[in-house]
Amino acid sequence: MDWSSLPEHIVIQIMSKLLQLTDRYHASLTCKAWNNCFHSSCLWHTVVFKFLSERNQALLGSLNEYGHFFKHLTVVLDQSEEHNRQNSIKLLKYLSLLPNRRLTTLTIIFTSKNPLFYAGTEFVQALRELFDTSLLKDAEESPAQLTQISLEHLDVAYDDTVFDYLSENNPKLQMLNIQNHVLVCKVTCDCMLRLVQRCHYLQELHLFYSCLSDKVLFAFAESNRPPTMKRLSLKCRIEDKYHSDLSPEAWSAFRQAHPQLEVKLVFDHTCPKDRVLEIMQPEIPVAHLHLDTFTMLNDEVIQTAKYYSDTLQSLVLRTVSSNSLHEPLVYMATHCKKLGKLYVYCVLEPWVIEKLFELCPKLKETGNYILKDKKEPEPWVVGIEDDYW
Repeated sequence: MDWSSLPEHIVIQIMSKLLQLTDRYHASLTCKAWNNCFHSSCLWHTVVFKFLSERNQALLGSLNEYGHFFKHLTVVLDQSEEHNRQNSIKLLKYLSLLPNRRLTTLTIIFTSKNPLFYAGTEFVQALRELFDTSLLKDAEESPAQLTQISLEHLDVAYDDTVFDYLSENNPKLQMLNIQNHVLVCKVTCDCMLRLVQRCHYLQELHLFYSCLSDKVLFAFAESNRPPTMKRLSLKCRIEDKYHSDLSPEAWSAFRQAHPQLEVKLVFDHTCPKDRVLEIMQPEIPVAHLHLDTFTMLNDEVIQTAKYYSDTLQSLVLRTVSSNSLHEPLVYMATHCKKLGKLYVYCVLEPWVIEKLFELCPKLKETGNYILKDKKEPEPWVVGIEDDYW
């Protein structure tokens, strides 16, 4: 069997999973059969546009013929260069005016550092236009609704209007991630309340703690809502110093209405230390906990064991080395029987590590741990604990 006689679905799999857009075009010149596969609508359901240099502008030439086939779109760009930003905006604006688009999933990834004082207003406006399907109200065929939006790597200062357009025009939304690295989140609790009230099929949300209120949690618990929520990730930062705590009653109602719910709590290094224990509550079904405060965390580890012994699956600690941490870690491992991942970014005594392996044998079996008994000359690799949601 030669390459030209490969079954069409095999060729499409090769092109879609192994080749970038430019490579797909070159492969299509191999023979007539491969060229036919290149024009197949199935090949264009999942597309990744990479704008990393000026020559990547040529990728926009595929929009006229294949843009209406896109279902799952990822835009990767080096935002430090203006031409890359312009090409990405052209792509988003083209899709916003495409009446018969089938787009359901959108991911945007910045790969570099933002230019000085860059706020990303053009991306905010492009997202508004893409999410606002009322611009296409005169079209013969309504565009498909967006169901998954990943903006955690889009470091721009988006506001309420972006997500108001999203929720108003895409009530079938299932997943939204807005946990980017902008210093202050301008998305308000009222905006999230409107989104929750409009989108009844949400399954996964990645938000900042400041975006939530009791009203939002109670909206999830309304009787006319299906129990769809499975994952809620909350990131706590310095802006939560003055944010009101969510009440135990609201968390209990939310948890009861969505029995499959798992919560991921992330406390970054800017979050005031005294807020950690205040935000942690026993009513929250915490499955994944990141304590990235670089402070003493003895009390927090003990509280984790008391509150989340039945739910905790993974724990990340970025703290200072101290003998006083040893006993809290052993106490936590003794009580949290579901713990399968443990990443501790400080030096521990050898006996502590052995005890942790004894109490949680799954750690050693799967290799999902960082436990060191001596300081190494090179910095530890940080981030591997983010492989899960």
